[in-house]
Amino acid sequence: MKSKAFHKIWSLLRKYKFYEQRIMENLDNLVKSHSQQLDKYSFNLEKYRELKERNYHKYGTESASRNGKDIETKLFLEKENEIWFLWQDLGEIRTHHFYSYNNLVLPLLELNRENSELAITLEYGKILVQCGLEYRQLESIINSYNHIFKDYYLGYRRDHKLLNKYLEFIK
Repeated sequence: MKSKAFHKIWSLLRKYKFYEQRIMENLDNLVKSHSQQLDKYSFNLEKYRELKERNYHKYGTESASRNGKDIETKLFLEKENEIWFLWQDLGEIRTHHFYSYNNLVLPLLELNRENSELAITLEYGKILVQCGLEYRQLESIINSYNHIFKDYYLGYRRDHKLLNKYLEFIK
Protein backbone atom coordinates (compact mmCIF):
# COMPACT_ATOMS: atom_id res chain seq x y z
CA MET A 1 0.00 0.00 0.00
CA LYS A 2 2.80 2.38 0.89
CA SER A 3 4.43 1.62 -2.43
CA LYS A 4 1.27 2.69 -4.28
CA ALA A 5 1.08 5.89 -2.24
CA PHE A 6 4.75 6.57 -2.97
CA HIS A 7 4.17 6.19 -6.73
CA LYS A 8 1.09 8.42 -6.56
CA ILE A 9 3.16 11.09 -4.82
CA TRP A 10 5.67 11.02 -7.66
CA SER A 11 2.85 11.15 -10.15
CA LEU A 12 1.45 14.26 -8.44
CA LEU A 13 4.89 15.86 -8.42
CA ARG A 14 5.21 15.27 -12.18
CA LYS A 15 1.78 16.83 -12.56
CA TYR A 16 2.95 19.87 -10.56
CA LYS A 17 5.93 20.25 -12.86
CA PHE A 18 3.64 20.07 -15.89
CA TYR A 19 1.33 22.71 -14.37
CA GLU A 20 4.26 25.01 -13.67
CA GLN A 21 5.49 24.81 -17.25
CA ARG A 22 2.01 25.44 -18.67
CA ILE A 23 1.34 28.30 -16.27
CA MET A 24 4.47 30.12 -17.41
CA GLU A 25 3.57 29.62 -21.08
CA ASN A 26 0.03 30.83 -20.48
CA LEU A 27 1.23 33.78 -18.43
CA ASP A 28 3.58 34.83 -21.23
CA ASN A 29 0.77 34.47 -23.77
CA LEU A 30 -1.58 36.50 -21.57
CA VAL A 31 0.90 39.33 -21.19
CA LYS A 32 1.67 39.34 -24.92
CA SER A 33 -2.00 39.18 -26.02
CA HIS A 34 -3.07 41.80 -23.48
CA SER A 35 -0.28 44.14 -24.50
CA GLN A 36 -1.05 43.80 -28.23
CA GLN A 37 -4.76 44.37 -27.70
CA LEU A 38 -4.15 47.32 -25.40
CA ASP A 39 -1.90 48.85 -28.07
CA LYS A 40 -4.72 48.51 -30.62
CA TYR A 41 -7.19 50.10 -28.21
CA SER A 42 -4.78 52.94 -27.41
CA PHE A 43 -4.09 53.48 -31.10
CA ASN A 44 -7.81 53.96 -31.82
CA LEU A 45 -8.19 56.23 -28.80
CA GLU A 46 -5.31 58.31 -30.13
CA LYS A 47 -7.00 58.47 -33.57
CA TYR A 48 -10.11 59.76 -31.81
CA ARG A 49 -8.08 62.43 -29.99
CA GLU A 50 -6.51 63.58 -33.26
CA LEU A 51 -9.92 63.77 -34.95
CA LYS A 52 -11.34 65.68 -31.99
CA GLU A 53 -8.48 68.16 -32.17
CA ARG A 54 -8.90 68.60 -35.94
CA ASN A 55 -12.62 69.20 -35.61
CA TYR A 56 -12.10 71.58 -32.71
CA HIS A 57 -9.81 73.70 -34.87
CA LYS A 58 -12.04 73.36 -37.91
CA TYR A 59 -15.28 74.36 -36.18
CA GLY A 60 -13.83 76.44 -33.37
CA THR A 61 -11.77 78.80 -35.50
CA GLU A 62 -14.27 79.30 -38.32
CA SER A 63 -16.67 82.16 -37.96
CA ALA A 64 -20.04 81.20 -36.56
CA SER A 65 -22.43 80.49 -39.37
CA ARG A 66 -26.18 80.72 -39.06
CA ASN A 67 -26.67 77.45 -40.88
CA GLY A 68 -28.69 75.10 -38.68
CA LYS A 69 -26.36 72.11 -39.22
CA ASP A 70 -23.30 74.15 -38.22
CA ILE A 71 -25.00 75.22 -35.00
CA GLU A 72 -25.99 71.61 -34.27
CA THR A 73 -22.44 70.51 -34.99
CA LYS A 74 -21.07 73.12 -32.59
CA LEU A 75 -23.53 71.97 -29.91
CA PHE A 76 -22.41 68.40 -30.53
CA LEU A 77 -18.78 69.44 -30.11
CA GLU A 78 -19.60 71.30 -26.89
CA LYS A 79 -21.24 68.17 -25.45
CA GLU A 80 -18.26 66.16 -26.61
CA ASN A 81 -15.95 68.58 -24.78
CA GLU A 82 -18.02 68.18 -21.60
CA ILE A 83 -17.55 64.41 -21.75
CA TRP A 84 -13.85 64.89 -22.49
CA PHE A 85 -13.34 67.22 -19.51
CA LEU A 86 -15.28 64.93 -17.15
CA TRP A 87 -13.01 62.09 -18.24
CA GLN A 88 -9.89 64.24 -17.72
CA ASP A 89 -11.10 65.17 -14.23
CA LEU A 90 -10.69 61.52 -13.22
CA GLY A 91 -6.97 62.18 -12.89
CA GLU A 92 -4.29 59.60 -13.52
CA ILE A 93 -6.74 56.68 -13.28
CA ARG A 94 -8.34 57.77 -16.55
CA THR A 95 -5.50 56.17 -18.50
CA HIS A 96 -6.64 52.68 -17.49
CA HIS A 97 -8.62 51.09 -20.33
CA PHE A 98 -11.62 50.32 -18.09
CA TYR A 99 -12.07 53.97 -17.10
CA SER A 100 -11.35 55.38 -20.54
CA TYR A 101 -13.90 53.04 -22.07
CA ASN A 102 -16.67 53.54 -19.50
CA ASN A 103 -16.15 57.27 -18.96
CA LEU A 104 -15.16 58.38 -22.44
CA VAL A 105 -15.91 55.92 -25.24
CA LEU A 106 -19.36 54.77 -24.07
CA PRO A 107 -20.70 58.30 -23.39
CA LEU A 108 -19.32 59.45 -26.75
CA LEU A 109 -20.98 56.55 -28.54
CA GLU A 110 -24.27 57.49 -26.87
CA LEU A 111 -23.80 61.13 -27.92
CA ASN A 112 -23.13 59.92 -31.48
CA ARG A 113 -26.37 57.91 -31.47
CA GLU A 114 -28.35 60.90 -30.24
CA ASN A 115 -26.91 63.09 -33.02
CA SER A 116 -26.69 60.53 -35.80
CA GLU A 117 -28.15 62.94 -38.36
CA LEU A 118 -24.94 65.01 -38.26
CA ALA A 119 -22.24 64.17 -40.79
CA ILE A 120 -19.52 64.60 -38.18
CA THR A 121 -20.81 61.64 -36.18
CA LEU A 122 -19.91 59.24 -38.99
CA GLU A 123 -16.22 60.06 -38.60
CA TYR A 124 -16.41 59.70 -34.83
CA GLY A 125 -18.57 56.62 -35.02
CA LYS A 126 -16.07 54.56 -37.00
CA ILE A 127 -13.25 55.24 -34.56
CA LEU A 128 -15.37 54.88 -31.41
CA VAL A 129 -16.93 51.62 -32.57
CA GLN A 130 -13.43 50.31 -33.28
CA CYS A 131 -12.40 51.35 -29.75
CA GLY A 132 -15.40 49.44 -28.42
CA LEU A 133 -14.47 46.33 -30.40
CA GLU A 134 -10.88 46.46 -29.18
CA TYR A 135 -12.09 46.88 -25.60
CA ARG A 136 -14.43 43.89 -25.90
CA GLN A 137 -11.56 41.83 -27.30
CA LEU A 138 -9.41 42.92 -24.37
CA GLU A 139 -12.12 41.79 -21.94
CA SER A 140 -12.41 38.49 -23.78
CA ILE A 141 -8.67 37.84 -23.45
CA ILE A 142 -8.74 38.59 -19.74
CA ASN A 143 -11.80 36.40 -19.15
CA SER A 144 -10.45 33.44 -21.10
CA TYR A 145 -7.16 33.47 -19.23
CA ASN A 146 -9.04 33.96 -15.98
CA HIS A 147 -10.78 30.64 -16.62
CA ILE A 148 -7.50 28.94 -17.50
CA PHE A 149 -5.78 30.12 -14.32
CA LYS A 150 -8.80 29.24 -12.23
CA ASP A 151 -8.57 25.69 -13.58
CA TYR A 152 -4.90 25.58 -12.59
CA TYR A 153 -5.78 26.80 -9.12
CA LEU A 154 -8.49 24.17 -8.68
CA GLY A 155 -6.15 21.46 -9.97
CA TYR A 156 -3.38 22.52 -7.60
CA ARG A 157 -5.78 22.63 -4.67
CA ARG A 158 -7.18 19.18 -5.42
CA ASP A 159 -3.73 17.67 -5.96
CA HIS A 160 -2.37 19.31 -2.82
CA LYS A 161 -5.09 17.64 -0.72
CA LEU A 162 -4.27 14.28 -2.32
CA LEU A 163 -0.57 14.82 -1.75
CA ASN A 164 -1.15 15.51 1.95
CA LYS A 165 -3.27 12.35 2.26
CA TYR A 166 -0.60 10.22 0.61
CA LEU A 167 2.13 11.74 2.76
CA GLU A 168 0.09 11.05 5.91
CA PHE A 169 -0.42 7.48 4.78
CA ILE A 170 3.30 6.94 4.27
CA LYS A 171 4.14 8.24 7.75
